[in-house]
Amino acid sequence: MNTISLLTEAPRAAGQFPARRFYDRVQFAPSGREGLDILAGGNLLSLHKLGRKSMDSLFDLAATMDACLAERRVAPVLKGFMLANLFFQPSTRTRFGFEAAMQRLGGTTMSCANVAETRSGTEAAGWVTESMADMARVISGMADIAVLRHPTIGAVHEFSRHASVPVVNAGNGMGQGAEHPSQALIDLYTIYKEFRHIDGLSILVAGSLQFRVAHSLLTALSRFENVTLYLLCPDEYWWTPEEDASLRSLGVRYTRIESIAEVIDRIDVLYHNGLDELKFDTLPPGYTVDVDLLERASDQLIVMHPLPRDIEIPPEIDDTPHARYFDQVRNGVPLRMAILTALLGRADRRIRDD
Repeated sequence: MNTISLLTEAPRAAGQFPARRFYDRVQFAPSGREGLDILAGGNLLSLHKLGRKSMDSLFDLAATMDACLAERRVAPVLKGFMLANLFFQPSTRTRFGFEAAMQRLGGTTMSCANVAETRSGTEAAGWVTESMADMARVISGMADIAVLRHPTIGAVHEFSRHASVPVVNAGNGMGQGAEHPSQALIDLYTIYKEFRHIDGLSILVAGSLQFRVAHSLLTALSRFENVTLYLLCPDEYWWTPEEDASLRSLGVRYTRIESIAEVIDRIDVLYHNGLDELKFDTLPPGYTVDVDLLERASDQLIVMHPLPRDIEIPPEIDDTPHARYFDQVRNGVPLRMAILTALLGRADRRIRDD
């Protein structure tokens, strides 16, 4: 097993600042929530240093959240805590997902959907703007945890260096160094819910390897044993030699293919990442998921996508038994609840409200 024990800063004391149903309580980690201790008071900026035990413990806690959500019996373990949602780029699932997670746990949120229009933004031309360092200090005086998305690689890390509260990377940049750790954890949790394991699965990741979601997902998959990994990506969207070497150093091994059809009858997970943030009229041959293609797939195959999707997964796939991309959205709430609870040092509290 590749056990590489997500913290980029020394942990701080927590709390120092004021569908498919899956409710059978599967225990992913024999040690329960032991792996969450390292997260308390820290940041979730990357998955490069998040160990397998911590992932398993997060999934176990998310499963508890899932069960409590189904019964509307979530204890207000984050009552009195405030989350700051700071988005320099558009977001639907990530921004609303963290807001929903915080409020389900009894906390409150303050949210800015376009920070670029504030004094901390990049579009306040002609005005005195606020540095990322100053913004971090300001937000730390108002909130207990910050969730930040930014188009520039390194911006979230810069914010975290000057913040005195935990920081979550909600997506930073594109290309080498870009990451989206919470989305990758949601994707893995979705796979766990389906198969009760990730070790030994066959997974195809199709689409651009420049996207931050792909970087984080492939990094996270390195923690699991005997995963057969296929990659489908055009040359112009392939990663750099440096990125390839970095992932190989983590234990990532893959087979590059030319079309989904090559492996559709032997994979368990088809994860499509799309090719570009701009709309396409056509895709390269072999990149589209259609009903005829899925007829050759095994019954257990699941089709995933971080969304928003374009023509790579047409609407007719939605009603097939393989579609799981809207389940990913639903799973994002309990998984983000687990992240917030862990970072704020409340994972040892009773989650069910009796």
